[in-house]
Amino acid sequence: MAGTLLPAPSLDAALHHAISRVRTARRDRPLWPVHALLPGDDSVLQWQRRLGDHAGVRAWQFYRLAEWIVDRAAVPVTEISGQAALALVRQLLAQMKAGGELTTFAAVAGYPGFARVALEWLREMRTQEISPEQMEDQARRSGSHRDAQLALLYRRYDDFLQQRHCTDADGLLATAAGLVEQQPGLAGDIGLLLVLGFDQFSPVQLRLLRNLASAIGDVSVYLTWDEDRPSDSRALSRLARTRQALLEFATLSSEPVLEPPGVVQSLRHVRRFLLEPDAHPGAVNLEAGPPVWRAIAAPSREAEVRLALRAIKRLLLDGADPGAVALLAPSPDRYANCVAAVAREYGVLVPVARALAECPPIRALLNLLLLPFDFPRRETFDALRSPYVCQSSLSSEQIALLDRLTRERPVVAGRNQWLRALDPPLSRPEDPEDEDRLYLPLYATLPPEQLQAIREGLIAFFDTTCPPRTATAEGYVIWLQERVLGLRPDGESEEPEPAGGPGVVPLIACPPDGRDCEQEALGQLLRALRDLLDEATLLGTHEDEVEWSEFRRALVERLRATAWQTGGTDGVRFGPLEAGRAVVVDHLFVLGLSEGEFPAPPPPDPLYHSEELQAHPLPLRRPYPEDDACLWWQVLGAVRCSVTLL
Repeated sequence: MAGTLLPAPSLDAALHHAISRVRTARRDRPLWPVHALLPGDDSVLQWQRRLGDHAGVRAWQFYRLAEWIVDRAAVPVTEISGQAALALVRQLLAQMKAGGELTTFAAVAGYPGFARVALEWLREMRTQEISPEQMEDQARRSGSHRDAQLALLYRRYDDFLQQRHCTDADGLLATAAGLVEQQPGLAGDIGLLLVLGFDQFSPVQLRLLRNLASAIGDVSVYLTWDEDRPSDSRALSRLARTRQALLEFATLSSEPVLEPPGVVQSLRHVRRFLLEPDAHPGAVNLEAGPPVWRAIAAPSREAEVRLALRAIKRLLLDGADPGAVALLAPSPDRYANCVAAVAREYGVLVPVARALAECPPIRALLNLLLLPFDFPRRETFDALRSPYVCQSSLSSEQIALLDRLTRERPVVAGRNQWLRALDPPLSRPEDPEDEDRLYLPLYATLPPEQLQAIREGLIAFFDTTCPPRTATAEGYVIWLQERVLGLRPDGESEEPEPAGGPGVVPLIACPPDGRDCEQEALGQLLRALRDLLDEATLLGTHEDEVEWSEFRRALVERLRATAWQTGGTDGVRFGPLEAGRAVVVDHLFVLGLSEGEFPAPPPPDPLYHSEELQAHPLPLRRPYPEDDACLWWQVLGAVRCSVTLL
């Protein structure tokens, strides 16, 4: 039996219709399993809140569904993380460069940015279901050295995963799709599968949905659609391609999905005629009350954020639900730090996902790890004065004296310069009031024993923060756990606080009045260290000794790629504009709508020229300029009460 495609006028309508179906089905068949497939964490949370408590109803994302299928099939495959895949790509590129197999990319193969570009290209190959054989055949036909090297990288990446019985996240989807095709009974416990919030699917996701529809029959895919628009409308550009792909295995439903009550009339009116220059919308009755549409021109990004958060706080004080307010931006990274700071200042709870490396204790740790073995002056004083560094070698008075001493005898970096600044004078003048000398330098006025105490404390600090120059990954992790985090060698807990024992003093710790999220960040640090060891084992380098700078670089990259959530999961939603098409809100605030930021030209592909990309014989992903219009139409369709543009 094929699946069912249900066109819905908005995401709100799709959610309302799907939840009504679930409640009806559970009333008639209380034990019937129901599953919802949703695009992200926010959409899963919204589904759970709107549905309420219903036993036997589960919400999934694509990768979690694939994991469930693979587990049911008892297939011995291990999924590697994105950072492990990046480390594997970097290792393969280094091997290819050492073997003289890179020509086109030889000059950039050692840069971390190129490894990320190569990994993104490999992920595209797997999501588009382009096999290594297809890429090799294309390279032979084109005669391109670039394509030949990419094909060789793809072949070795794929061979490595197969030999180790591993897969990446995109390969896991392909494995799950193949398993359902071979063993339809694996999907027997799914029951009803509702797919909501998506505006496009990759080829491997479509194959999984098609196989699930054949196996269980009851797969309903909701797609935002406006039946009154022409199919070539810019508002439906991406959706039209998705609709055509779904109709290859899904039957168009004759059951209408109606718009639920609660959406203000002017929002429906604008959404109906948006991007239709030839339409004649006519008049509309505007509702009385607060303004539905607002546009604010601000002189700076900070002013944008302050104006938006003041308006949001007024809404919250008037009784608005924080979870029904969204603050979005086309480029949220440009606003994240400002939003976090201003929200804290205004007392508005806005969870902001940032890199773990930006968490204050982790930032103090990374600064500490940059000191060996040269000890630059500024970074050293940052560490000595940090509230997260628990050093006891120097007192605050000694640090202040050391600051003055290293200005009189300038220190840039290096132990010798630091120690030279603490040398006692060769001789002390008998008459400090000598008319040729208006004042004496500080080092000439301090007793030798005081200089020696500062010198000994500084040497102790240097020795404490110096790791081995070369060691295995495990050796460095043990050093970090014992010397820096103060964990007992036999500690099993992943939480830093209870793991410290008597006599074990951590070098990095949160102050007693620190926030809980900072303590949780130290727990995430321990998991990152464990993942580094797992990567070394996977790549077969766990017994190889590496230099400290190489291990530190790998750790820093992982901490920069690990998300750190401040403010929990409740509160006003902040994120990319793309997230607005998958979650319904009452009030929407959009930052960063300056000219050139949205809509923005597609970013250049680092591997292929735009003309090459359009003419490439393989089904590579191609940018569509009209997709920004489709995104904007969907975002506005997920708002119920008001929109503020900044």
